[in-house]
Amino acid sequence: GGDLGESAVVTATIISSVSACSLILQPLVGSASDTFGRRAFLAMEPIARIGWFCFLSTPALCTTINRYMLGAIVNFGVLGVGAHVVREAALDDLFGRRAKLRVRIQARMGFYGACLSTICPIIGAEVSRRSLSAAHYLGVVVALVQLISGRAMPETLKPDERLPFKLKTA
Repeated sequence: GGDLGESAVVTATIISSVSACSLILQPLVGSASDTFGRRAFLAMEPIARIGWFCFLSTPALCTTINRYMLGAIVNFGVLGVGAHVVREAALDDLFGRRAKLRVRIQARMGFYGACLSTICPIIGAEVSRRSLSAAHYLGVVVALVQLISGRAMPETLKPDERLPFKLKTA
């Protein structure tokens, strides 16, 4: 612990690996959501978060920096990779013809996301300072709420608008 060089290598490896996953998997996930609908793919991000918090809350699984790195890559790179693409496609399904409304919704989502990205780490740090396991459980609860609310959302892509999946066009 405490090696700044090792920390930089781990961070760079995680970011590079997640970016490579995005480069490879986002077109495939986007094309698959055009074929099978959006709802199932919107669940990928909360499932990734649940996996991440469950992985970290089990000290027996995350005993080395390499296992931490592997968990981050699998959870954020592989499972969470398509959520952004599918979310944008769902907005297109709902508001594609109403460009001004879509832009306003995206701006609000961006604003709320920035606010949460600022506030939540502070709350998480304070909860972690008091109890590490409570922070993990809180993360799981938030992700479960996201998953349940996402599953309650109606499908945005009508069956007659779905496209056949073609690997070449993905």
